[in-house]
Amino acid sequence: RSLPYQVNRELNMALSLSTRPKTWRLLRANEEEATRLIRKILGKRALTRTNPLIGASSPYYRDALSHLYHYLKATDVEIERLPAGKLKGKYLSAYRMRGVRLVRSRMIWSGVLGWLERSGITMAEQSGMRLEMRKDGSGKIISENSSYAARKIVLADEQAIKAHAPMGQLAHVFEPVSACALETDPVERPVAPLIINPQNSFWMVSQQNRRLEICAKAGKDRIARDIRNSFIEPARLRLNGMSRFSTVIVRDGAPVTGQLTQSGCYGIAGFGHWGAFVAPALSRWLAGKCEGLEKDYFSCHGVKKRTNRPLVADMGCREVVA
Repeated sequence: RSLPYQVNRELNMALSLSTRPKTWRLLRANEEEATRLIRKILGKRALTRTNPLIGASSPYYRDALSHLYHYLKATDVEIERLPAGKLKGKYLSAYRMRGVRLVRSRMIWSGVLGWLERSGITMAEQSGMRLEMRKDGSGKIISENSSYAARKIVLADEQAIKAHAPMGQLAHVFEPVSACALETDPVERPVAPLIINPQNSFWMVSQQNRRLEICAKAGKDRIARDIRNSFIEPARLRLNGMSRFSTVIVRDGAPVTGQLTQSGCYGIAGFGHWGAFVAPALSRWLAGKCEGLEKDYFSCHGVKKRTNRPLVADMGCREVVA
């Protein structure tokens, strides 16, 4: 996750690049409730609407995005295919969606920290933290100056999973990757308010001050190529900040929910840009209160039974080799 003093690593929006109809039904069922919750916690100005440009830079993603385009058109989502003559970069195909809700990244931490404090949530020190986990998913959180007992330990993002999960037992689920986040000085004319390329989970957002925030699950050299694919020559950009970090991705491209091993902690991963907009459903799932679509969705995205995963596998940030 991004911290208040870091270059932004997160994109939070009501858009999934999933080709699975059930994922889109879950997102649509939770979007309005999540929007009300985000406005309550962060304020009304925390949300805006944007028209993202989504591009494919390989035949695999060209075909996957074409499938997604036809599904969304059939469900009356406002999306258009850009004519080949308008593809100025190195994209094989590109689409523009309209009116997608986006959380303003600069407003997240100030609002979230205040809300956690008002809600009586304890924030443990990250420095020196370690977890002692029991077979039933409970355990103890130990930091330098304190210790907390927990009835259920949930590793709620990819970096927490990388830091605390038994990765040796989960190599079939997660792939370790390098990642890079950048912030540039203001640019003269941003190409688009938001550009997304599913390969390497690349995204580039133009802020109101014309600075660009850029992130990808890739090293510095690879992210330069992704920027070039997005109509911009990297040499023209002046960096204001850069953060390199390591994380994990889900190998089959689908979300992960449930206990990560036959005995141990719970994990949530692979929700990409849209996790904030299904947060109400995730909370009900963690509390054992979800029903219907939500219960069905989360129960079939576990990893303890490997036979389930081919049924939910999706377009990820790495090409799938058959």
